[in-house]
Amino acid sequence: MGSFVKDETSSSLMTDFLEKCGGNEVVDGGFATELERHGADINDPLWSAKCLITSPHLVTKVHLDYLESGANIIITASYHATIQGFVAKGLSVGEAENLLRRCCNHV
Repeated sequence: MGSFVKDETSSSLMTDFLEKCGGNEVVDGGFATELERHGADINDPLWSAKCLITSPHLVTKVHLDYLESGANIIITASYHATIQGFVAKGLSVGEAENLLRRCCNHV
C-alpha cells in the first residue's frame, strides 16, 4: 500500500475556502436528480454519465443552475463514466477518452 502525504498547500487552500464558506460546504447537491428534473433519462448503466453522450447541454444547464444559486463548488458529471461503459454504448476508446476529458469542461 502507498503512503498518504499531506500537501500543506492544498490543506491551507481548503481551510481558507471553508472559512470563507462559514466552516462547511455541501459537495453533493443531487446532480442526477437535477438532470432528471430537466428531462434527462438516466435509467441506464452509465446513469448520469449517459448525459455526456446524449445531452451535454443539460450537464451545462445543471452546473449553471448551481452556480446561479450561489454554489461555491461544482462537481464533474463523471460518476459511472468509464471507458468500458462508453465503449459498451458503441463509442470508440478514443471517443470515450475525449468524453472523460470533456466531462470536466462543461461549464
